[in-house]
Amino acid sequence: MNICSCGNVSEEDGAKCARCKALQALELKAGAMSEEIHHSFEVLSKAWHPDRFQDDGKMKAMAEEKLKAIEAAFSLLTRGTVQAERFHSREARASQVAVADSASELETDKQSQMAQKLGFSDGETKPTRIPLPLLIGCGVVLSAIAMGWLFFKPLDAMLMGIPVAGKVYAEYKADIRSRIQELENEVGFGAGSSAPTPAPSETASNPAQSQPMQKTDKAATNAHGQPAAQSGSTQQASRLTNENHLGEGRVLPLITAGMTKSEVISAQGAPAGETTDELDYGDSKLYFSNGVLYGWRIEPSSPLRVKLWPDAAVDPNLQAFGVGSTKNEVIVVQGTPTTFSPTIFGYGKSEVYFQYGHVVGWKSDPATPLRTTSP
Repeated sequence: MNICSCGNVSEEDGAKCARCKALQALELKAGAMSEEIHHSFEVLSKAWHPDRFQDDGKMKAMAEEKLKAIEAAFSLLTRGTVQAERFHSREARASQVAVADSASELETDKQSQMAQKLGFSDGETKPTRIPLPLLIGCGVVLSAIAMGWLFFKPLDAMLMGIPVAGKVYAEYKADIRSRIQELENEVGFGAGSSAPTPAPSETASNPAQSQPMQKTDKAATNAHGQPAAQSGSTQQASRLTNENHLGEGRVLPLITAGMTKSEVISAQGAPAGETTDELDYGDSKLYFSNGVLYGWRIEPSSPLRVKLWPDAAVDPNLQAFGVGSTKNEVIVVQGTPTTFSPTIFGYGKSEVYFQYGHVVGWKSDPATPLRTTSP
């Protein structure tokens, strides 16, 4: 076995390997680059084109052979296709063919063995079919789900409209929702967000609600210290606040953007008033668009458990925000707004204005000052 000067095995009929012979055919040295190969091919293919020797039969025949060698060499060096087989020995070509035939036979044997295991005869194929009982079962399950949903919606609305039974039903739904929320909290899911659910003592939307039990007690007495009648909304808020403190570890669901009407009612109970795009709980109002909560106005007289969490990573140690800050950064600095809409966050009488999701200005009231980077 001969070794070429480049280190590769040389052809049997010479001391050079196929690559070096190809480079020699293109009149190039062993270390020729791709650009040199292309340039040499263009020059030599033009120089040895048979059409240049129409008047000389011998030269034309020589040019044809020379051009074939040039094209074969170029093909081997650039593409490695079978057009360059003149630079490979017969034994090498026979070995390549044998390997290809062996691989083909092996694949055919594998397919034949698989067909025999599946019970098919040679050349027989069987189309994949889904069993009819499985199709019927899937159809029955899907139909049952659809019918259940269609019947549940009107039944739910009818029960919520009954004066006495509606209240009991709403409390039952709120209890179920609370239990589901507890399970979600245990596995790391929050209501409307991946953020952890706050502790039961956490207030809803403004600092004035930090002691809801005290506010309820004050509202329950008149100027002479005697118990005063509470409005429906105040009683509802008081009931939810008390339930929040009943039972160790029990947390009522928080209301957040993106919830549906039914989810809000399950969490907060039956509203004092309802329209297509609004739920009223005393002086507080929740606003909906296409059945989804997108804004609110929470009054201290009618507190609700609303909460906004950042929907993207934000530095939790931010102390102030400024023009250009995102909504998430304002939430981290100021907390959940008492007035919430796509373009305005309200904190008491202070307001922060947004455009395209970034702060463009604000109005800070001394009673509820905003923590901004500039006065």
